[in-house]
Amino acid sequence: MTYIKELFSATNEAIIYKTVPRTRYKGTKTNKILLGTWVGVTEVKGDYYKVVTAGPDGWIHKEDVKEKSGLKVYYVDVGQGDASFIEVGNKKIIIDGGPNSNLKKFLGWKYKYLFDEGTKIHIDYLIVSHFDDDHFKGLISLLNDPNYTFGKIYHNGIARFYTANDLRNGKIRPDIYNEDLGKVKEVDDVECLVTTFSSISDIKNLQDIGGLKYRFSKFCEAVVKAKESNKLNSVKWLLEGDNIDLGNEEGVNAKLECLGPVPTIKGNKKYFKWFDDSSHTRNGHSVVIKLHFGDRTMLFGGDLNSLSENHLMNHFGNENPFLVDVAKQCHHGSGDFEVSFMKKMKPYATVISSGDNEGHAHPRADAVGCAGRYSRGNRPKVFSTELARSQNSKNEILYGLINLRSDGDNIFMSQMKEVKKGSDIWDSYKII
Repeated sequence: MTYIKELFSATNEAIIYKTVPRTRYKGTKTNKILLGTWVGVTEVKGDYYKVVTAGPDGWIHKEDVKEKSGLKVYYVDVGQGDASFIEVGNKKIIIDGGPNSNLKKFLGWKYKYLFDEGTKIHIDYLIVSHFDDDHFKGLISLLNDPNYTFGKIYHNGIARFYTANDLRNGKIRPDIYNEDLGKVKEVDDVECLVTTFSSISDIKNLQDIGGLKYRFSKFCEAVVKAKESNKLNSVKWLLEGDNIDLGNEEGVNAKLECLGPVPTIKGNKKYFKWFDDSSHTRNGHSVVIKLHFGDRTMLFGGDLNSLSENHLMNHFGNENPFLVDVAKQCHHGSGDFEVSFMKKMKPYATVISSGDNEGHAHPRADAVGCAGRYSRGNRPKVFSTELARSQNSKNEILYGLINLRSDGDNIFMSQMKEVKKGSDIWDSYKII
């Protein structure tokens, strides 16, 4: 279809009317759309545009649309795991992919109109906070899908290997690796993980040596295949101090600032401090991303734990780069956190991604309580994909997607109501 113009909602829950109203705000409402939602204009009548948009089409007032889409963050409900999808203008960013196909299904729904036209979707930046199944397993099928291409893949540099306890298919390499994360040894009297990787060539080298854990091996195969079929540009180890400039195509400056992991540096080599055991080490050295969009900030902290939060706070000393407007709570609302770190984040809103029927009891009661207590504002917000999830009358799961929209000055966060009445489908909050 050819449109007179293509615009975006300038307000949150902008009203779509069934017909042109005689008086502003007095018409029959058929739809409400979130800030930044696309509208295609097909007709103009006075102060109103007839538009095609998400949900029922209709008429929107000219004051409720603009030329810029702003920032959109989708905290995708993947059950027990993490997956976020970010749009900054035309740039598309994934931070983690969950343990299942939920992220891929979400993208398939969101871009169905493009897939129907035979258009491929380009993901500019794919960031894996760390290689636990509930953060990266869902990315494997996405990498293998011919409908997607990728710019850069960023990761925390910590691979996964079989150990003597696995005894699977004879794929252990105790002569090279003494932990499921590789080789651990003392560096200047500090126990460190010294096996790391960065680029495609490093991944191929790990494949040649062997001993890769099954799911990580499948991820590596998908990455190499994507690179060799020209679907992927590059792979890079992301460390504290690395910034990704997202430009200002939306009229405000945007960037991704990496606050972790913080390596131990000896000469020209980088290692990771060993945090008691494998789980604390690979989780604790998650990629930590601070998203800047205009004057607003959001934090994505992977699966940080108490040991690693202290490590990061010691590294930054009197600086506090962790102060943000919205925080993705680390490790799905685990109880393994530092109150002092929460005090440093001090967001207006927190998002917790967790699942039902899992043995960790995420989110923990103290994590939810502290998320509210150590926030800014008189009425701090705590969003949960698990709480937002529901079932309809057919016992079908309605996944708990959390929406964040920003124009660089304001932030709105919304989730769909469990029972929708007419056009009133959103439960929305202005965060700041």
